[in-house]
Amino acid sequence: MRTLLTALLLTGSAFAAPLTITPPTQEVQPGALVILTASEWTTWAASAGTLGSIQGSRVVLEAPRSPGTVTVTVTDPKDATRRAFAVVTVAGPKSSATYHPPTFVAGHDFSAAVAQDGSTWVWGSNETNVNPTLGRDAQPLPIRVDGLPPMVGLTTRFGDLTGVDAQANAWHWGSNEAGPQVVASGVNGREAAGCVLSVRGGDLYLSSMPQAALRSASDFDANLNEDTLSLLVAAGVDGQVWYGRTYRCPDLTLIPMPEPMARVALSSQAGFVAISRTGAGYRYARNPGVVTPLAGFTDVLDVAIHETDGVLLKKDGRVAVFTVSNDVPTIPVLVPGLSDIVAISVSDTHVLALRRDGTLFAAGSNTNGQLGNGTRTDSGTFVEVVGLKVKLP
Repeated sequence: MRTLLTALLLTGSAFAAPLTITPPTQEVQPGALVILTASEWTTWAASAGTLGSIQGSRVVLEAPRSPGTVTVTVTDPKDATRRAFAVVTVAGPKSSATYHPPTFVAGHDFSAAVAQDGSTWVWGSNETNVNPTLGRDAQPLPIRVDGLPPMVGLTTRFGDLTGVDAQANAWHWGSNEAGPQVVASGVNGREAAGCVLSVRGGDLYLSSMPQAALRSASDFDANLNEDTLSLLVAAGVDGQVWYGRTYRCPDLTLIPMPEPMARVALSSQAGFVAISRTGAGYRYARNPGVVTPLAGFTDVLDVAIHETDGVLLKKDGRVAVFTVSNDVPTIPVLVPGLSDIVAISVSDTHVLALRRDGTLFAAGSNTNGQLGNGTRTDSGTFVEVVGLKVKLP
């Protein structure tokens, strides 16, 4: 008896609590990142997909790209008879995309757009090598970027560009000097700086904190930095809004809003602006953590903000501009002569607006030809970007 008790105490088999996996079941979209937690340190295995590690108390499973069922098993490394199981069901693709990457962007002293045939075009400053086939000279007219497949969307951050192709591959180029390279697959949109933000199958992820995944993102705005403050605001298809403010990759906190939200934009390091499904505008101030309605923000479809400059897209296709003073947006003023607009973008130097027929308009500083009208003359009114028809988002 003493020998048996000694053995049991050494192995712990007779007294150990059952192994468990949390959650035991869940349904995800193809390619989603799944967070699984075991009740203790274990060895992991999966019947399909890719595990981020095979040992530990928590792992990340990248689900397969096609529908099916994945069985995840954890095993006590000291006792192979102690096991637990979880089932991950990979559902079919969503019937419609919940997040659409923009097809044009206003960058710092440059602009970029995806043409209707999927080709990518850049104009303005080339200091960050956004068109690797050219030198560093500024270009006042759109020039095609070679070496890229047809694209469906573009994003920009810190002078670089990321494009998403029709096969959901993310291409990144600019200051890396190496030209366009595939940096991720299975994504709808991506920004990289200190951490990776991606939308996969409609789900929003931060690579360093996959437990902060936000199901079914409809819109987001991010300012992710390597060594300084990172910010993120995101709206889910359920109308809830999540906000994060910390160093490197932000944790997300649910922000109670007075009604379901559809669009969001960071307004400063102290808060954000959100547009409801009814078209009303609200401002969230981190300190003291309150949400207030915005005067003049009515019948709004979308909003874009860069530091102190903001642009509204109205539901009727008109555009209005405003400024952010002491973290509070002013009452928007309609832009005359601009109608049937479907998308907008703003940078620290200029504004872009896309008309439904694919015509792109630009206004603001034109020091490096970022307005794309063949000159370097600033324009307080919107001018047409020459020789380019842009793909609709």
